[in-house]
Amino acid sequence: MTETQTLLIVDDCEADREVFREYLSTDPQVSYEIFEAEEAAEGLALCKEIQCDLILLDFRLPDMTGLEFLQQRQQQAGILPSVIMMTGEGCETIAVQAMKCGAENYLLKQDLEARSLIRAVRDAMRQRRLQVPQIVNPLPEAMAASVLRFRRSLDLEVVAEAAVAEIRHWARCDRASIIPSLPTSRKAGAYEPSLALAQAQSPQLTQLLPNAAARQRRGRGRPPKRLQLELTPIRIPILSPAQELPWGCLLLEYLPGTPLLSAEEAPAFEALAEQLAIAIDQAEEHRQALAQIQELQSKTGSKVDAVDEATIQSRKLLGNVLAAASTLVKHRAQLRHEQQAHLLQQIEDHSRMFVSLLEELSKELH
Repeated sequence: MTETQTLLIVDDCEADREVFREYLSTDPQVSYEIFEAEEAAEGLALCKEIQCDLILLDFRLPDMTGLEFLQQRQQQAGILPSVIMMTGEGCETIAVQAMKCGAENYLLKQDLEARSLIRAVRDAMRQRRLQVPQIVNPLPEAMAASVLRFRRSLDLEVVAEAAVAEIRHWARCDRASIIPSLPTSRKAGAYEPSLALAQAQSPQLTQLLPNAAARQRRGRGRPPKRLQLELTPIRIPILSPAQELPWGCLLLEYLPGTPLLSAEEAPAFEALAEQLAIAIDQAEEHRQALAQIQELQSKTGSKVDAVDEATIQSRKLLGNVLAAASTLVKHRAQLRHEQQAHLLQQIEDHSRMFVSLLEELSKELH
């Protein structure tokens, strides 16, 4: 049995809206009730009337940009839908701004296929399901504020560094580590602590580690007492409901004598790890989107220059054609026969040049 989701397309191009509809109709798992808007104001009005699950939002709209749309939508009451920004141009700055304004993804129209659109929509829907239940999350208010702090960034390393410091504080552990699963062993849940993405430790542990290393270097036959550095580990999977396998684990380690995480506290840290999984997913999606944009820019850099130059020349030629045509229309009765013939010849010559320019541009692009 397929589920039904409500989706709003805000795009002034009818052909693009039709393509999105056609692609989404091939999704075997979800049936979409689709609403359409050609302008941002119309889309914002529809958001007040219907509770949509996701918005496909064009960046360039007749009355405002997609970023301005997002800013105004955030001021409206109610549960915010997921948003995927759609654009015909690749720009890293726009991608960053879109995600900072709340967009879950940023897709280039020219690279879009049915499979990639359906996948992006499903992922955004899953993110929305994770975000909506935050009201009933077993996170204390202060820990929820920590989540907001480490989810502000879309850079994976920044997210991990901020999260691990917050988590060590709340877990009162001597070392907290964020460790990705080994790629070949995710099902078995294998982790290699030396591959930790980020790590934070207590001042006490920081002081003990160099002393232990020095004792090992000086040791002759008799091993150093390891009891002081035998850390008690607690592993919490970094797994969101949208994932089948854990991304990795949150490793909390305690020196002897340090109070361990209690059973009553465990649900809060499982929820914290779930929020970390969401932040990591968003950061990785952001990195992939930027990589796609950079690849597109590297492929099209010279072509963009050619288009820019052709645009400048086209404007000049069309300006001359329009000026000559306007003169003929307004002053035909006052112009002598040879003057009219000269203007008509100008229109013909510049039109031929314009056609030639388009042919040269076509060769350049192909």
